[in-house]
Amino acid sequence: MGLLQARWMIVFFMIVYYIATIIFSGETILRQFTASMFPIAGGLLALQWVWGAYRSSRKRIEHIFWRWTLWGVIAYSISNIAWLSWQVMYKIDYYPGMAHVTWLLAPTFFLGGLLYLLYILQRNTTKNRFYFNIAIFMTAAAAITIHYLIQPLFTWSDDSLVYEILQVAHPILDLALVFALIHIFHLTSPKDRKTWFYVYVCAIVVQFVPDSVYVSLNTYNLYDSGSMLDPLWVLSILLIGYAGLCYKKLKVSNEWQPPQYFHDKDTLLPYVAVFGLLAFYIYENELHTSALGVGLGIVFILIMIRQMLVIKQNRDLIKEYRAKAFQDPLTSLNNRNRFQYDMEFYMERAYRLDLNVCIFMIDLDRFKDVNDSLGHDMGDVLLNNVAQRIEQSLGEDDRLYRFGGDEFVTILPNGTKQYCLQVAQKIMARFVEPITVKEYEISVVPSIGVSVYPEHGRTSETLLKQADAAMFAAKRDEGNHIHIYNEQLQQAHIRKFKIESGLGQAIAHNRLRMVYQPKVILDTRQMIGMEALMRWEHPELGSVSPGEFIPVAEETGQIIPIGEWALEEVCRQNKAWQEAGYPEMCVSVNVSVRQFQHSNFVKSLDRILKKTGLNPMYLEIEITESIMQSLSASRNILNQLHGLGVKVAIDDFGTGYSSLFILESLPIDTIKIDKAFIDDLSSSKRYSLVKSMIDIGENLNLGVVVEGIEQETQVRSLNSDNNLIGQGYLFGKPMPPDQIEKRFT
Repeated sequence: MGLLQARWMIVFFMIVYYIATIIFSGETILRQFTASMFPIAGGLLALQWVWGAYRSSRKRIEHIFWRWTLWGVIAYSISNIAWLSWQVMYKIDYYPGMAHVTWLLAPTFFLGGLLYLLYILQRNTTKNRFYFNIAIFMTAAAAITIHYLIQPLFTWSDDSLVYEILQVAHPILDLALVFALIHIFHLTSPKDRKTWFYVYVCAIVVQFVPDSVYVSLNTYNLYDSGSMLDPLWVLSILLIGYAGLCYKKLKVSNEWQPPQYFHDKDTLLPYVAVFGLLAFYIYENELHTSALGVGLGIVFILIMIRQMLVIKQNRDLIKEYRAKAFQDPLTSLNNRNRFQYDMEFYMERAYRLDLNVCIFMIDLDRFKDVNDSLGHDMGDVLLNNVAQRIEQSLGEDDRLYRFGGDEFVTILPNGTKQYCLQVAQKIMARFVEPITVKEYEISVVPSIGVSVYPEHGRTSETLLKQADAAMFAAKRDEGNHIHIYNEQLQQAHIRKFKIESGLGQAIAHNRLRMVYQPKVILDTRQMIGMEALMRWEHPELGSVSPGEFIPVAEETGQIIPIGEWALEEVCRQNKAWQEAGYPEMCVSVNVSVRQFQHSNFVKSLDRILKKTGLNPMYLEIEITESIMQSLSASRNILNQLHGLGVKVAIDDFGTGYSSLFILESLPIDTIKIDKAFIDDLSSSKRYSLVKSMIDIGENLNLGVVVEGIEQETQVRSLNSDNNLIGQGYLFGKPMPPDQIEKRFT
């Protein structure tokens, strides 16, 4: 049965019930029969719907709740069947004791289900201060109920004590149900209360009305079965059944999670209760009181008004402090503190509902260039524009945060991988057009790293780390600026972490070593020098190539002590060879950009040369062309090196920032032609290019070393110049000192 059909069935059922009640109001037997059969039919229909909700409930908390509700509907149906049986057998028109007790079991079971929800919610919250609000409201409600319903019952009723207790049980259970519902409303967010729960609340409210009227009428023996009051009890049980049908058909579950923040309306409840109780008191006393009583009432009201104003001021201050603690002052976005707070909530929610949570780590390429060239004010304007474009790409439930600088983070709380990719692509599409900042058109390209809970981690710190790793992979990939964290990235990330942590102990544990590759004159194959290369034996990963661990060392700053160790080791070894009587040869050492640009590089090298006693002319520093990006600073360092007597070579010449002006203006001694140029010298164009590079070096009075020679055919192609120096596997692989010593002889 569909929901629309069920609604019309309830309407039709109630119309027929009321028509029958009106028609048979003068017929005792028919009126009593109607008062029994319609509740039985309504109870059985509700039982079918609640049974469906119980069977389809997916979460344990809701499964138990619907079990309690099912028991309540069963108790309701049994009580009406018992009443009908009693009428048929004994021809009486009032509730027998057994039926009355069974009837009271129904709201008792309903209360059990609500109390179980409260138990789960209270376990997940520390909002104990709101118990006072509920206690104030329930005290006022209990006072009014006792005064108008319970007290008259004991005063005017001539029935037995047991019967009076059964009568009193109605308002007491109703008060307990109202208490539970109000408490649940305090401990849940409005967006988390689904349709079926609101229908259930309506059912309890509808039940409260006939219960209260019944107790009041029965006190003065004015209630008669089959009255216009009876259909409201049936409507209540039908609404409970309809709530179960909504739960089953809509296939939604409540969050059952306390709200993150409580709003102004949460403090309104106790004041409404107090004002209501005061109004009833004044009404009952018919304003016949003394001046002291009037003054006390006015003062009491003024105190409450003052308290409400103070609470409002405190709440405004809390909102202000919360904004400062959770908000980025530049973009007004949420900050890292709020991210941690929200992420805990979303992960807990995802765990309970078996959902995914996606995290984007977004970084802007070349943002530092904008800050350096146009100033921080322009950079701030650019960041605000970037934040707006990202926000425009997100869904209604997605959240955006700024961590500082040009780093943004998003949370997609209901994100599948497909949805995450769609959002990431929308973000990239927003940045196709440049951003206009004053008179400048600035092109911004974001790099996006994605991680997913729980696949890639179960803590916010882990997920951020994974997203950061994916983001750096996206920055390195020029063709794809969106990367999702995967197993390969994870393995690479773990390996990088092991390399990073291992480098710190590499020198102390003597795990670094230097190997040496010969340089020879191509014409005679005579060894005239060497290049020193570093090797590292990781205790877990084994041999790690310099191409892998040098970038990590540069990134972490460990390249400085490692580079100094390499220089000292090479100088020490070369001096030891000379003292052992081996031929004096120049040994070249690679120096990274970060080490070269370090403020103490030249001083450190001078100290090493003095410590080892090596003549500077036997040391050559190899640098890459990338240092030429800062020409003036590089020229200053190179001049200081030449002042020490140390030679300088440009490694991998022709692959970077080479220019004839740089070669002519900087104090450089040697160029090393990269292996990529000589791999295929059979090509006339390639050969001409290499020959031109050799000619340039010779014309500028620079030494020329050709790297990567592996075949005799390459030597024959290059051997037109008797002064050309070669290096490569054809002449010897990198080897330890004891093996290179054999080459001296």
